[in-house]
Amino acid sequence: MHENIKDKIGKIDILPWSQNFATGIAEVDEQHKRLVMLVNRLANALAYGGEFEDLESVFKELASYAVYHFVSEERVWSSVLADDVCADEHRKTHERFVTEVQDIRRNVAQMPPRQAFQKILTFLTRWLAFHILDDDKKIARVIEEIRSGRSKDEAKRLVRDEMNETTHVLLDTLLAMYDSLAGRTLQLIQEATERAKAEHQAQVLLQRNRLLMQSTPEGIHILDENGRIIEANEGFCRHLGYTPEEVLQLTVFDIESLVPPDEIRANLQRLLGGRHALFEGRHRRKDGTLVDVELIVSGAEIDGKSCFFVLSRDITEKKKSQAIFNDLAFYDALTNLPNRRLLSDRLEQSIAASKRQGRYGALLFLDLDNFKPLNDVHGHAIGDLLLVEVAGRLRGCVRETDTVARFGGDEFIVLLAGLATGFETSAEQARLIAEKIAAAIAEPYRLVPDMPSGRVDQAAIEHRCTVSIGAVLFSNDDHSADDLIREADLAMYGAKKAGRNAIRFHVQERRQAQA
Repeated sequence: MHENIKDKIGKIDILPWSQNFATGIAEVDEQHKRLVMLVNRLANALAYGGEFEDLESVFKELASYAVYHFVSEERVWSSVLADDVCADEHRKTHERFVTEVQDIRRNVAQMPPRQAFQKILTFLTRWLAFHILDDDKKIARVIEEIRSGRSKDEAKRLVRDEMNETTHVLLDTLLAMYDSLAGRTLQLIQEATERAKAEHQAQVLLQRNRLLMQSTPEGIHILDENGRIIEANEGFCRHLGYTPEEVLQLTVFDIESLVPPDEIRANLQRLLGGRHALFEGRHRRKDGTLVDVELIVSGAEIDGKSCFFVLSRDITEKKKSQAIFNDLAFYDALTNLPNRRLLSDRLEQSIAASKRQGRYGALLFLDLDNFKPLNDVHGHAIGDLLLVEVAGRLRGCVRETDTVARFGGDEFIVLLAGLATGFETSAEQARLIAEKIAAAIAEPYRLVPDMPSGRVDQAAIEHRCTVSIGAVLFSNDDHSADDLIREADLAMYGAKKAGRNAIRFHVQERRQAQA
């Protein structure tokens, strides 16, 4: 009897394969489809109450998949990203898959078949979503960009910026929806199979899904193909401050204040036919206030008409946290100067700009002279006060378009962008700034240590120091960011050997040697 219901309802694809999962590498995608087929096969057995496969045969199939797929996939990645940390991290995800499958195999040995297969299905669905949507698609995009002519670092940075944030939010939301919907959907189909009433089952699905839509705290609304709101849950109405009746009089153009109408129409058009995407927007509430939101929009079809299912999330607090995270990730905690990571990004941008504009840039590598004795005599707290003061003086010596970064310890880097088009003029400009920096650093310091409340017994410390500076100019050449930092560092050591408190230009020395 359950076969008739299956004919009416159709085969269950709990994890449907679509272009959203495709990496663009045929060999890898074909193997992913094999695991997707196993997931959907298990889902159908659970849904329609069919005979369950032998548990051991499923684990053998998983072992066969892991050995063949992981080796072939790693061969593809290593052909372009050999010895790269990206490929190494990916290998570790494969090792974790094997370990977790072995743990599940031990845990489900004594479980009833339905419970065991439900556990395997949940694990495979979540792992496959993360494996393809996050790890594999990122690496595939990196390889695509490298093959298009980008350097490995450029490709990785581009893909990181393009995918990291949106991918994680999409996975979190989709898997949260899967946790709340997938298991219940399977259960409802099983109930319908047992009663042999497909028509009644469809009504139950509709009613319960509508109840779920209304009970979830996330904002959910449905748009018709013209962007008019045709259904919304209580969470969405609460989010905007409208009554359910008022919401149904609105369109997406009435509530969205960040994205222009033409762009909204173009985005919706691209999602027709079942595609989905993540966007950021800014909703205008009934009282006129604005709130930043994340939107997962999926194209769908209801009663033969195109529509869009939209899940919205308030990200006000997330944006605040992200700003704090960016400060921690890209700025030195002591001096609030850009750190190495941000410096590297800005240096690569400056190199590219110099090539486009035909103007020189310069990199100054600074190391404070005799900094260690100050720390040894007065302690690291006093040394930190000096570093903070030095950072402030460096900022005062350069333009807003230049970058001052703390490289580590008592080492700083100053990046000068957009100098002259001629070498000699640019070198002179860089030298004048370096001399200005050296003079500013050499001015006396008065370092006042922080004291516990009520104590004033420690006097300010008077201190003088100098700086050794190594400089390198760059323009339309093939030197990488690491090359330039290394050359400026070597020039700085030349200044140290010359007696400290000196400036040395690596570019000039190389230029003279070539002459």
